[in-house]
Amino acid sequence: MDTAGRVHTSELDRYVAEIDRRGGMGTVKSQAYTADFQLVFESAVDESLDPFSEEYYQQMLGLYREIAGRDLDQLSGELHLLDVEHHVRSANPYGYVDLQAIPHHVRTIQAAIALADAPHHAKVLDLGCGWGLTSEMLAYAGADVLAVDINPLFVELVNRRAKQHAWPIRAVQGTFDDFTTDERFDVVFYYECFHHAVKPWETLVRNMQYLKPNGRLVLATEPIQATWWKHWGLRLDQDSVYCMRKFGWFESGWSEEFLRRCFAHAGLEMHVFPELGILNSPVIVGLTAEARPSWNPPAYLSYPYQRHLHTTQRHHELNLEVRLLQQEMQRLYESEHSLHSRLVQLLEQHHTLSTQHHQLNEFHHNLNQQHHELSQQHHALSQQHHALKQEHHELSQQHHHLAESSTAEREATRCELERLRLEAKELHDLRQNDKSVVKTMKRQLKRLLADAGGLFRRRDVR
Repeated sequence: MDTAGRVHTSELDRYVAEIDRRGGMGTVKSQAYTADFQLVFESAVDESLDPFSEEYYQQMLGLYREIAGRDLDQLSGELHLLDVEHHVRSANPYGYVDLQAIPHHVRTIQAAIALADAPHHAKVLDLGCGWGLTSEMLAYAGADVLAVDINPLFVELVNRRAKQHAWPIRAVQGTFDDFTTDERFDVVFYYECFHHAVKPWETLVRNMQYLKPNGRLVLATEPIQATWWKHWGLRLDQDSVYCMRKFGWFESGWSEEFLRRCFAHAGLEMHVFPELGILNSPVIVGLTAEARPSWNPPAYLSYPYQRHLHTTQRHHELNLEVRLLQQEMQRLYESEHSLHSRLVQLLEQHHTLSTQHHQLNEFHHNLNQQHHELSQQHHALSQQHHALKQEHHELSQQHHHLAESSTAEREATRCELERLRLEAKELHDLRQNDKSVVKTMKRQLKRLLADAGGLFRRRDVR
């Protein structure tokens, strides 16, 4: 494979192995391979959230777990092995012999020390001291240094080199979060390490308890940019992703505006000196309220600062104009959106009314058809009614004739019935008379029979 191109988080182990195969990050072969690197991830990060909120922080931790393939554990993830003996014997703590590499670090650290404008014999707290180059240069310049690092091997290295060279340096193990001391310092110094702070706004507030009232806080060679995130977040360049996946380091970065808010939250006034750090990164000095009147950075380093202030002021003015234009555009957009919504409502109402009108036309047509059919039915019924009226008239006449003929017949029938009744009565009377005659004849017959019987008896006697 010639170049990395788009790399999904599921492919990061292969990506790391390929870089290692080419000699590790920083070699010519690896730089050619990662030239078009672009990370593809799945984690959701909502940049509209408050960047100081726990919800935004948890979303960024979710992205870290996806990239690193592990939970965040700086006590183990920020550690790596080194040959302490070799670095103790080396001319510089890095063990570099490259005359191009060390001058970049020296120039940046010297500029940062000068810009701090610390008092003579200043007490300096070097947090995240690493190999100890910053501590050694601070001690070389006359400072009394307390160096702190999470890696016990670095602590050993710094202490052994300080003893070897009789430098006023003490090194102790600790993190940005758990380190504590009762001492107070003129300067708190971070070199190439503050981007490992998971919540920089809390770290800065914690650092304030270590500063004297007129103290300064210095950052050098830190990733101030807004390439990937509006406020702050994990850096997604090829080097940072490699370190997160292979070592588990927490590699973050911030926009200048967000970092200013962090400094202000801690009670520090932030000053940015551009292009003085490695890769033209800025040196940043944070001042307490009491330090501001006496702070007097060297003029040879202040020119870029003054130019930066002018540029920053103009940038803020342009930002204000842009915000005003954005607000006007937003207002116009909302107005357009409102008009569009109203137009959509009117079109929907028009469509609804058109549909109703079409339905009413169909209903009216159906009513006309029904009216026509009913008219035809009414006409047919009218004809039937007329025919029925005529039939009724004829039936009425027939009924009248029948009524008249029925009256005569009833009278004749009555007379006939009366006659028959009279005849029946006569027959009944006759029958009754016949019964009386029969009874009389039976009595007479009984007497005759009785008389005849007497005659016969008398004759027999004789």
